[in-house]
Amino acid sequence: MKRRDLEPLILETSLRLFQEKGYDNVSVREICEACDITKPTFYKYAVTKGDLLELFFYQIAGKADDTWDDPQMQGSWWNCIRKGFTDFLKSFLSFGTDFCMQLFIQNVMTQQDRFRVSPEFRTRMTAVLWQAQRSGEILDDTDPEELYDVIISTLIGFCAWWILNEGQVDVVTEFLEALQGLCEVPA
Repeated sequence: MKRRDLEPLILETSLRLFQEKGYDNVSVREICEACDITKPTFYKYAVTKGDLLELFFYQIAGKADDTWDDPQMQGSWWNCIRKGFTDFLKSFLSFGTDFCMQLFIQNVMTQQDRFRVSPEFRTRMTAVLWQAQRSGEILDDTDPEELYDVIISTLIGFCAWWILNEGQVDVVTEFLEALQGLCEVPA
């Protein structure tokens, strides 16, 4: 198997095992056996299971609909912002509370920021925020990169709230209300 084919295999297999057995109940050895690879091969992609969590989170934004930042497709710049962040949030939530909680635990235990999002999503979203500011669709005039950071931090906070409530809260609706307030969307 070619090297470029192994990363998706390792990620998909790991996710399936984590969802079936729970994160803590899956070993690197089990992942290697399920992928039919050796531990040294696994370690070329991830040093720990926590690294896999980071890779999952990093790729979430890449799963978004390619038209999320097209104002003609979405109807407005504000709708692009809503769509991009909502798709991102829903992708994160789709992993389930156990898996998502492990990402938070790994952040605390390793004191590393495992909530990094792909630079492409950040670049595209800051451009959309800037366009929404320029067009008057959002009134918050904070630098778009800073505004993006505040929104992502808020989104992560809502994810933590969702995890603590074992997935029993409508975090998407609550986040969208907060997003509207953060961006100062005119009535």
